[in-house]
Amino acid sequence: MVPLFSKVPNIDRLPPVWGTLPYGAAQLGRELKVVPVRDLRTLSVWWALPPLRPLYRSKPHRILSHLLGHEGEGSLLSLLKSKGWCDALSAGETNSNSDFALFEVQMDLSPQGDEHVDEILPLIFQYLTMLRASAPLPRWVFDECAAIGEMGFRFKDVDEPQDAACGYAQALQLLPPQEVLSAGYLYEEYDPAAIETMLHRLTPQACCVTRLPLPLTLTLTLTLTLPLPLPLTLTL
Repeated sequence: MVPLFSKVPNIDRLPPVWGTLPYGAAQLGRELKVVPVRDLRTLSVWWALPPLRPLYRSKPHRILSHLLGHEGEGSLLSLLKSKGWCDALSAGETNSNSDFALFEVQMDLSPQGDEHVDEILPLIFQYLTMLRASAPLPRWVFDECAAIGEMGFRFKDVDEPQDAACGYAQALQLLPPQEVLSAGYLYEEYDPAAIETMLHRLTPQACCVTRLPLPLTLTLTLTLTLPLPLPLTLTL
């Protein structure tokens, strides 16, 4: 690598900095409806958060992703599935930048769920309220995430060389060299305060909702009487 890139000049260019969150009060608390091209029924609730990159050792967003996306008994997904409203649910960081990050809860809705969005949204917020009331979260939640992360690191698949080189080159701009390989997997610090701070940001007032309902299908039925008069003019 050194012979190939050592001659590239370093011009000490700084990355762009915005210094604030991308959305203000005027943009939050809104529902956006998007007409899909394909047969999709999805519901997304997302929040803009301060940057999560400095928290790579404690990963509070990953811990909340683990709880929100849990599939076992008593989870949000199990409740929605029992009502026949949801087929799949995922939660986590969807965008990470130097100045902000986006955290999203996304679900694939059934036809029945598409008709009960006004009941699904309060269940998401009630689940988050329950987590806030339980703060600080039990230590075993962190330990469980840490064990899963360690297994993922130990038994990680071998990357394609080109993909690995690109990924590590980007990571070296953000992380200490000795942590580049493991930072995405290992949970090094238990930080209940960071988890609680993030939970208090995941409120209904600070989110946006994006819906992809099925497009409205218009069925037109014509009744024709023979013989037809000519010329025939049809006006819609």
